[in-house]
Amino acid sequence: MWSNPQPSFPNGWIHYRCIMTQSHSRTAEIRQAALDCGFSSVGVAAADMMTGDVERYLQWIELGYHGTMSYLERNSDKREDPHLILPGVQSVVVVTQNYYTPYSHENYTGTPDTHGKISRYAWGDDYHDVIPPKLRLVAEKIHELVPGSECKIYTDTGPVMEKAWAVRAGIGWQGKHSNIISKAKGSWFFIGVLFTTAYLEPDTPIGDYCGTCTACLDACPTQAIVEPYVVDATKCLSYWTIETKPDSEIPPAIA
Repeated sequence: MWSNPQPSFPNGWIHYRCIMTQSHSRTAEIRQAALDCGFSSVGVAAADMMTGDVERYLQWIELGYHGTMSYLERNSDKREDPHLILPGVQSVVVVTQNYYTPYSHENYTGTPDTHGKISRYAWGDDYHDVIPPKLRLVAEKIHELVPGSECKIYTDTGPVMEKAWAVRAGIGWQGKHSNIISKAKGSWFFIGVLFTTAYLEPDTPIGDYCGTCTACLDACPTQAIVEPYVVDATKCLSYWTIETKPDSEIPPAIA
């Protein structure tokens, strides 16, 4: 006759529980260290393949939406496989740096055609200079907690799909304007990414809350958002003011 045996806890199970407890504690400490550095939010993703994201990325490239940014055509293999960036990588830490400021643009009563506005994200120090030192402090904390572990950091400086990793790390969802939207922070933040061979508990991605809203498509002055979630960089103001050469002639439709 079948009977329900009393539960047992073999040494292997106890060892597993111990490892998971240590991992939870370690992840919490690293998360707190990132917040103590001044980051606005922190998320963790498992270092899995990015196949689906890269397929969509390559379709975007094939349509020519990257314009003259030919560097985006290279290293698609590294964008897809994080192990080509850091052998043995297990986790990806994603941090954000809020750049919102309550100050408004100065009112100008002169001729509108002679007065431009500087985007808020450019008001402060260059985020390429601000985020890396803080990420290095997070890496030091990881090395302290997991001796022998390795880390690599990126802030818009390599073949890393920062936004896709941010989605996987539960930072927010990718809106129809292609930027990441956080329920708590909106889109007012920069993204930094840290790859590590240390195992950290991954966060859960959140759903897409855009729904039927088309506010970003309607507001884009040059119709650069050619369809939901797809931006044609060659129609974007930032592309012409940042990515092109100084002597490039801005098309009349953009200017």
